[in-house]
Amino acid sequence: MTRFFMAVGRHRRLIVALALAVAVVFVMAHFWVPTLAQRAFPTLAVLVLGTLALATVVLALPRPRAFEVRSQVPAFSTPSSPAAVFLMLAMLIMAMELTGTVIRDLDTTETFVDRLLPLGAVVLTVQLAVGVWRGQGIELRPDGLRDREWAGTLIVPWDALPVVPLPRPTDPRGTLPVGYARPELVRRHGLVTSRRRLYTDNIDQRFVARVIRYYTTHPEHRSAIGTRVEYDRLLSAISDPPSGPPDQDL
Repeated sequence: MTRFFMAVGRHRRLIVALALAVAVVFVMAHFWVPTLAQRAFPTLAVLVLGTLALATVVLALPRPRAFEVRSQVPAFSTPSSPAAVFLMLAMLIMAMELTGTVIRDLDTTETFVDRLLPLGAVVLTVQLAVGVWRGQGIELRPDGLRDREWAGTLIVPWDALPVVPLPRPTDPRGTLPVGYARPELVRRHGLVTSRRRLYTDNIDQRFVARVIRYYTTHPEHRSAIGTRVEYDRLLSAISDPPSGPPDQDL
């Protein structure tokens, strides 16, 4: 099961592309078969429940204590979250059903207000799909760290001297508080939720906090970030080897 979840996260863009293509075909088919959404409702309901169940299973698992080594960037990146992929698929299926119903009822007296729910579902689906496609989470580079959100990136140079607490091992929160000795160096690109919290839904908080604290106080090792040799040395230095799946050299 763990390998399945890893594959889902690794191939998230392919899954998004295929799912959107199927959704477009399904919606367009309603112009020829107006009752398609009604006929397919039981199957779509099972698919929604199935994807939500998979997302729940992923969220219940311990977060991995490992980075992906992306030598071509170079960077250490948090693994892609399969839970985000499953949530996007569930929302996409619901948006398909609701949009198909709107097409079926185009010739009725249905008001614009009645169509707000399908419109909201489509907007939320697009947001989730963009987030899955971009990838979300923390990325460490030789020049600093980046926190990727669905529509923007928080860029924190190492010279800003980010300060993060060391969370308790059982801390369930999905964000990590962060402060800066030089906040004027912190930049935003696009829409960013907060400059004071880092997204950690897809990695162990205590592990990533140790890594950030290490590179903040050991500038001599920053230039090697993104290499396999440096990653192995880092794990040895912080004495906190990864307990999650082995990282993937992308």
